[in-house]
Amino acid sequence: DLRLECQVGLEAGLESNRNPILAGIASLFSSPRSYCERKEAKYLFFADRPLFNVTLVHGARREALPMDQLYAMASDDPGLKDDLPFCDCEVLVDRTYFLPLGDRSWPDDTRVEFEYMDDPAAEAPAPPPASQGKPIAVRFDSGYEVRVYRERGRGRDPSVRASSELVVLYSPAGVPLKTRFRPGYATS
Repeated sequence: DLRLECQVGLEAGLESNRNPILAGIASLFSSPRSYCERKEAKYLFFADRPLFNVTLVHGARREALPMDQLYAMASDDPGLKDDLPFCDCEVLVDRTYFLPLGDRSWPDDTRVEFEYMDDPAAEAPAPPPASQGKPIAVRFDSGYEVRVYRERGRGRDPSVRASSELVVLYSPAGVPLKTRFRPGYATS
């Protein structure tokens, strides 16, 4: 149960970006249980090898995590390089992921499946279409790079963050190795 792992990790002081003074103040206002059940709980989990994709599976339901839940949120945090010295993920960014712990529609027996960067591609990657615009690139110490192309959501609903995500994995030599597409997702 990964919710329990989060609670134990917080109780033991194993969370990332641990500042003892701020952690002490924060603990006065919340418990590990309440934090791990929050909708936006940001408790880092680590995979054994560098990740390309993480998929939640329960029964017939399958959902890939959005790019901003991988790599310590590197695709959405321009200041990540400055924050890394304070994170236990500094040299393992390509192995990190967040799970939707507070989303009870995913029960405790939900399976977490990993697709690793070094797994063979199911099919040859297609180059991103020119219409996707400029990507956000996340480069890792290993030389691998992921680029995410986002088409922003349209309409008035502020909870829709993006209408699509195309992620491309590049080898250290700059060769596209894999792609994955994720349809739009809601943030609330």
